[in-house]
Amino acid sequence: MKLVQVLLLLSGLSLAPVATMLAGSAAADTEPSAEAPRIEALVSRVIDGSTLDAQVGGVRTPVGYLGAETAPLNQPCGREAFDRNRELATGGVLLEPDAAYELDDQSRRLYYAYTPDGTSIEEALIAEGLARAVRTDAAHGERLAAVDAEAQAGGRGCLWANQP
Repeated sequence: MKLVQVLLLLSGLSLAPVATMLAGSAAADTEPSAEAPRIEALVSRVIDGSTLDAQVGGVRTPVGYLGAETAPLNQPCGREAFDRNRELATGGVLLEPDAAYELDDQSRRLYYAYTPDGTSIEEALIAEGLARAVRTDAAHGERLAAVDAEAQAGGRGCLWANQP
């Protein structure tokens, strides 16, 4: 999709028809919305399974994942979530804000996080049974809650593998 965007921008054409064409496809779910443009961030360090230390707009920012929460490193499943988050987030991420949530109780700035190719990091962690969906009243909350239920029903990952 990025190549299409660049070509359309260079030719002076609108992206609206392309976005409309993709509506309803899986790719549309991971494309930036007009309401909440994604912000590029350079990841300095992965702190745990759902926290990053990143440069956002040139400012060091503790980033918490708005839609997912993982166990602390010293708890069961914490190390696995950390390792997977490091795989997904190392280098850089795209961050999507939600007007309903800015900071959490740990003073982390809350964002939905995506890999540079548009993969939702929260959705990946939840689908793999490494994180739980949280703040399900936010923009992508319903979808993440559904992914969480599927992971639990399927006994996926360290969170759900040993559940009856």
